[in-house]
Amino acid sequence: MPTDVEITDPKISIYVPVPPVSEGVCGVCHGATLERDLGGYWPTCWNCRSVPEGGVRTVVPISLVHTSESQLYANLRDYKSSYLSPAIRSEHALLLAATIQRFLRLHRAHLEEAAGTRWDTVQIVPSTRRRAGSHPLEEVLQMTNHRDELGQLLRPTGEAIDHNERNPDAFAVVGEAAGRHVLLLDDTFTTGARVQSAASALSGPGATVIAAVPIGRVIDTSHPTKQAFWRERRTLEFDFDRCCLEG
Repeated sequence: MPTDVEITDPKISIYVPVPPVSEGVCGVCHGATLERDLGGYWPTCWNCRSVPEGGVRTVVPISLVHTSESQLYANLRDYKSSYLSPAIRSEHALLLAATIQRFLRLHRAHLEEAAGTRWDTVQIVPSTRRRAGSHPLEEVLQMTNHRDELGQLLRPTGEAIDHNERNPDAFAVVGEAAGRHVLLLDDTFTTGARVQSAASALSGPGATVIAAVPIGRVIDTSHPTKQAFWRERRTLEFDFDRCCLEG
């Protein structure tokens, strides 16, 4: 079985480095922020302007992605596509499993230092599309050495999550969540609505969400500032040894 390094190194060009928090970089999700009318940049992007009660402020994406200019985004889309053969989906899943394993192996200490505590459970953010069976990302996590940390604490209730609005009622807590220290894992992060809804749902019965790790932070380039942000970031060399928690 190849190692996570042997799987991801040949694909290193598909990853785009996520910047640390700085001027023009959101203090929550590490996406681009816009300029203020009076100069400077907003400290967060519009979607992260108010993290809800019980939400998570430590969001640590592995890579930036773009919906039409990113091979990694294609992997994140196709690993769960019912239109592709099982062999192709498995190939995508193996790459994602190696990506998660390598990142968490190298940066677990950074995540736990930022949170001030260790995690004991990894919870996949459930799909709200009423997908039959387990979420494909759970199957990906089962391929990693974090399989024993996988939690089954959330299920979708059927309530919708608006693209920009969190809804903790979209998820119901199942099992014993009180006292758990949870790392939320998701495949993509666009507005943060699903991640923040899941975090709020878990915090109600007493779980602590220490951080959220999306594989791909989706960058919307419809605004010139965000387009420039994406263009600049994609020219930089990705290094698994660095994460956006490091200045």
